[in-house]
Amino acid sequence: VSVLNCVADDLPATPPRLTMCVCDKSMMKFASVGDVFPSKDDEREMEARAQRAAEEQAVNAQREAAAKRARISQYVGPIAQLLEQYCANYPDCLPSPRLPSVREYLARLSYHSGCTDDVLLSMLVLLSNVIETTARTGEMECNYETVHHLILSCFVLAEKLCDDRVLHITNKAWAKVGGVLVADLNEWERFVLQVLDWELFINKQQYNLWVQFFADAEGITPRY
Repeated sequence: VSVLNCVADDLPATPPRLTMCVCDKSMMKFASVGDVFPSKDDEREMEARAQRAAEEQAVNAQREAAAKRARISQYVGPIAQLLEQYCANYPDCLPSPRLPSVREYLARLSYHSGCTDDVLLSMLVLLSNVIETTARTGEMECNYETVHHLILSCFVLAEKLCDDRVLHITNKAWAKVGGVLVADLNEWERFVLQVLDWELFINKQQYNLWVQFFADAEGITPRY
């Protein structure tokens, strides 16, 4: 009894208000089975909606890829023309009928790699640096026998430099796209790096010169 009295003495005079909601049974609405679990018709409708959304997403992705390829293809012609001008400086070496043209080769690499604008521009900067350096030192001539290897090696280096997503792509895959042996690609990539003294930093001024060239001559505005 003494314990109960102590407990009673500790209780407040006015009991606290309980935060409990008392519902009127007449106003309560119980969910039916159909409200909780969708019917077969609802399931089919949801599946149809998901399929339509996936198809629409795939169509949009195809349109974006087509627009990107069309934009990138604008660079191929001018770059091929510039490289053919380099090759024309060595008339003793004529283009081989067994090899694709410079334009075809650039189009093939850009199509299969899905490269971006900055990759093509970076490739052109690296390639022009290699051509200028080798022309000055006499190490190599940019002619129709070497231009494909130069394009591929500089293209691979530009992709690795600009896009981290391609780092998992091996040189074996690049060699297959370029139509060369892996050993040849490795050798040419090493040669380009040695010519550039392993310096792949692209000067902003030089990069912007090529951007301005394409903007003035071809009306191309690069996207980054």
